[in-house]
Amino acid sequence: MNGRRLLITGCDGFIGQHVAREARAQGWTTIGVSRAATPLAEVDERIELNLLAPDAEDRLVRAMGGAEAVVHAAARVQLFGRAAPVIADNVASTRSVLGAAARAGAPRVVFLSSACVLFEPFDQPGLREDAALPARCMNGYAESKKRCEGLVAEYPGSWAILRPQAVIGPGDRTLLPPVLAAARSGRWRWIGRRDAASTDLLSVGNLVEYSVRAAGLPEATGVFHLSDGEVVPIETLFRQVFEALSIRVAEKRVSSRSARALALAVETPMRWLAPAIAPPLTAFGVEVLTRTRTLDRTRTLRYLGPPSRTLREGLDRALETFASG
Repeated sequence: MNGRRLLITGCDGFIGQHVAREARAQGWTTIGVSRAATPLAEVDERIELNLLAPDAEDRLVRAMGGAEAVVHAAARVQLFGRAAPVIADNVASTRSVLGAAARAGAPRVVFLSSACVLFEPFDQPGLREDAALPARCMNGYAESKKRCEGLVAEYPGSWAILRPQAVIGPGDRTLLPPVLAAARSGRWRWIGRRDAASTDLLSVGNLVEYSVRAAGLPEATGVFHLSDGEVVPIETLFRQVFEALSIRVAEKRVSSRSARALALAVETPMRWLAPAIAPPLTAFGVEVLTRTRTLDRTRTLRYLGPPSRTLREGLDRALETFASG
């Protein structure tokens, strides 16, 4: 195969599949790494590999032969439950990827982190790309991404850390699905004062475009915040989503304090008794819904440019997925 070669970990995941598809559209030859054995139309080559396997690094060295860049999208995404297993898995897999890359000629590494590494339990408008990370993150997933960022920053080759804000789009299983499930089952409750909290979102189309763009710009080193750049009140956003999908929800409201107390009362025993089952309401979820958090994208706009899709376009694409649900 000819052309620029891009290796993508987690190529069968929500983000990875979209990255692979976008990269091929941009003329890259794609090598996809995933744990599943199912063939994927989005990649030119697929390698079945568990990044936690003892021989993962050695096999990755061979897979990275001739690669110009690596997009590390594989991760254990778990926002609830015990922190230690999530941290251990994500740090170990990232060590394998970085170790292999260093041995394979140091191709550029683009690491998909998350804006949640910066989250703290208060309003955080305009989070800067050079902001200090909290001493303790709000959950194991965020802590794992923070530690992985530290590993990436020590990589001897060119690297970029992308911190996407809440990602929406076809294949999303984290943001809108639990909200819609609660609304459709009649369990939805509005939390706190109306439109007291705002956020910016990121359409998956913009995320993957930025990922592929970053892969081809070795001079763009450092941390980059990604969002569609449009701040919206969270309650207004969900009302628009419910209206678009013809979902009627009761006008029942609880205070932020009551919601946090209830979430902690439910999730504390479940964290130990049923760690694989996320309760319908978590303390982290309450934090996300009731605090203003927006991203300053100064470095992103300077080095990677503006997003090509609007929030409305991204939301419409996401809603197409759930219209028949």
